[in-house]
This record gives sequence, C-alpha cells and structure tokens, in this order.
Amino acid sequence: MNDASPENVLQVQGLQKYYYQGLAELHILRGVNLTVQRGERIAIVGLSGSGKSTLLHLLGGLDSAAAGSVLLNGVDLATASDSEVCRIRNRHLGFVYQFHHLMADFNAAENVAMPLMIGGLGRRQALTAATTMLARVGLANRSQHRPAQLSGGERQRVAMARALVTAPDCVLADEPTGNLDEQTAADVNELMVSLSHELRTSFIVVTHNIGLARRMDKVYRLHNGLLSQDIPA
Repeated sequence: MNDASPENVLQVQGLQKYYYQGLAELHILRGVNLTVQRGERIAIVGLSGSGKSTLLHLLGGLDSAAAGSVLLNGVDLATASDSEVCRIRNRHLGFVYQFHHLMADFNAAENVAMPLMIGGLGRRQALTAATTMLARVGLANRSQHRPAQLSGGERQRVAMARALVTAPDCVLADEPTGNLDEQTAADVNELMVSLSHELRTSFIVVTHNIGLARRMDKVYRLHNGLLSQDIPA
C-alpha cells in the first residue's frame, strides 16, 4: 500500500469533540487541524486528560466527531459506511497501545497474522507473512511463543509487528512504551523509527516520552482542545 509519492495520507480539518456532564457541555477538541504525509512521523504531547487518546480514536475511525473531517487517503471517515470504515481500519491503519492487547491463547505468529486473516487472507499465507514481520522486529525465534512466555518488550514488539503486517499507510500509537522500563522503551522507540524509515509508513504517536517525541519529524501539543506545533524535532 505504501509508495514513494509524497501525497498526504491523513488530513484533519476542524475536528471537534464534546461530551455532556449533566447539562454542561465539555469540549475536548475545539477545531483540530493536522496533515500527515506518507512516511512522516508525528508526535502528540500534552497533559493527561487533554484529549490525546480521544483524538487518536477519531483518527482511527473508532469514534465519531461532533464536527470536522478526517480524510484517510482522501476518504472521509465521517461519511463512509460502517463496513467501509472497518475495511479502511483493517487495510490502511495499524494500532499500537500502551498495553499490547495480544490474545493469550494464540502464539506470536498467530497474533500477528490475525489482521490478515480478518482481511480475508488464507491462514498459511497469513502466518508466513506474520513470521516474516516478526523477524523484522527481531523476534524470528519467538514466533511460536504465547504472550505469557514473552517479556514486556517482546510483547510490545509483537504488537508492533501486528500493526505493520498489513503494510498500513499509517500507524496510530497510544503511549506505546508507557508500560516499559527505560532501556526497553528506548529499544522499542528505536524500532519504531527504523521501521518507519524502512517501510515508509506514517506514524502518529501519543506520548509523554519527550525523548521519543524529539525523534519524530514534527511534535504537536494538544492544549485546550487545540493542536499546535510545539517542540522542534
């Protein structure tokens, strides 16, 4: 799905989100704008509760906005059908969370293969692709191990392989190193950066890790519902 052209993968315009607390209207996002080009790495920082995870959910089509648009490869997620949004998520987006969310009863290769099988690829082909991706994240010899048999860093690498196995245009990562010790977090950070270079996949990373943020191409701060470029990368 990735190619060498410099087109915009993601375009966000005037994105708004609010919730109600009783009769009060609580604005989380007040008009967020963001453009992400193919292969570009973006970090989003901000205080806890500022709406960073909410923003990622909207970018990934996991929630709907009150106003504004999210275009992935020119397709507006707000106007696409539910089935089309599901197809887009499966084929064009990858997700990595603070907790790995691996399925305990499946080994690493089976976990990584799952998005491919959901997308309709046969089990044998999916497992072959999964094993290849596990090798790219340094886990060639751990493909048959279940999550309980892996370290925290290894589990997060499996989660990274799962996010990338469909060759998505963009990976959305929410505090991907938040549960790791400092050295393991640094290793996973290095892996994200190197894979982004190698695969030309765009990354949008929500993080409190300023070291990771500074390794991205651009850093934005979410504050009072608005997104602004913040720290020189």
